[in-house]
Amino acid sequence: GIQDIGLDLIHFDQMYWYTEPYSCRCEFCRHRFHDWLEAKYPVDRRRPRFGFDNFKDIEPPPYIGILSNPSVKHLRSPLMQEWALWRASEVTRQYAAYDNYIHSLNPEAATVGNPNLNLALNLGFQNGVSNDDMLQHGDVVFSESPAYASWTPDGRLLSKIRAYKTARLMGKSIFAY
Repeated sequence: GIQDIGLDLIHFDQMYWYTEPYSCRCEFCRHRFHDWLEAKYPVDRRRPRFGFDNFKDIEPPPYIGILSNPSVKHLRSPLMQEWALWRASEVTRQYAAYDNYIHSLNPEAATVGNPNLNLALNLGFQNGVSNDDMLQHGDVVFSESPAYASWTPDGRLLSKIRAYKTARLMGKSIFAY
């Protein structure tokens, strides 16, 4: 699109994983997770963290019994914690690769990513999104937060101000749904 028809903006929608327990666990993803753990944890740090030394036969956590809307209280298992962190690092890694490639073709082209910038949700755990990491790439971020400016019956203000402030802090423009 950048080279053939001169597009100046590429939008990547749904820059996140399916909510657990439905994220990918194919051979490729399991291998990448294994390699990520190997690189992150030297042998002497594995047993204190996980209770074992070898990641050779490690499998991603199954999340059996966790509801479709998990919360931080479910992250007691070191393996679940690392799986959540790995998923976020993979989304960021892929988005960075897209962003770098697009800008190598045309430095003036804009990259838009939609991680659903909704700071009221725990998207790091649910969908493998690290806003801090992901927003270091791209030019525009998309927010689908349902918090339209309004007052609740008990007098609290609902707004998208947190998403706007996050985008501004990271030097990005924002498209709001």
